Amino acid sequence: MTLASSLINHGADQQIIIRNLYRSLPFSLLQLWGRAMKNFTTSKYDEKTVISSLTYNDLVQTGAKNHHIYDILTKMKENYPSGHIFILFYENKNKDFTALIDTERSNIKMDNADIQKLTKLSNNIYKIDLSTKTIGAATEEVCNLLAPYTNAKK
Repeated sequence: MTLASSLINHGADQQIIIRNLYRSLPFSLLQLWGRAMKNFTTSKYDEKTVISSLTYNDLVQTGAKNHHIYDILTKMKENYPSGHIFILFYENKNKDFTALIDTERSNIKMDNADIQKLTKLSNNIYKIDLSTKTIGAATEEVCNLLAPYTNAKK
């Protein structure tokens, strides 16, 4: 993305770059990314916490696969350089939500001992299964769990 931006700043044709940049991505992933972008927001407690959500219908209607959810989390980081924490909520077929949390840019490390509900997937990526049925409740629950780590004020 940085290279593409630099090329455009030096006079390259934006449409050609966009076509070539996204040509290698599956159309279903691009559609899912569009739906995630539509739901972007920041936490009301911390503007550097970037949040998006996807419904189960988003996955079904776009034909995206479950592994594309992780690609969306990566794209969130690539496209929002001012963010420090990235949270992607997604609804499963049982209508419960799961949150993927990426803390790589935040200098915070969370530990399963600190928050029992978290599953550590990699150095800076965590997953939490929520039993909530609405995105609002899921967002509130995760933001409250992260508040001690982000110094966010309620």
